[in-house]
Amino acid sequence: MIAEDLGRLFEVGFNIGILAYIREKNIKHKFGTFFERDLQELRFPQIHRRIVDRAGVVDASHRQTIGKWSLFFLQKGFLCGLNS
Repeated sequence: MIAEDLGRLFEVGFNIGILAYIREKNIKHKFGTFFERDLQELRFPQIHRRIVDRAGVVDASHRQTIGKWSLFFLQKGFLCGLNS
């Protein structure tokens, strides 16, 4: 279950990276701000809390480790999307 959640974070990061690339290169597209609005509404602390709760993690150090891995997957996805 945690692997699926981290995979979703990677996808979110990838989408953010793609949008950053599109904006940076001024690529014309027909999506408008459709995805931007959805991505702006995401809140990482809430996502992290949900991942930890779903995993049933109680230990504080494990919660912290999941937080670091969550950020890692989000950043890795962003960089992959930005460099596509």
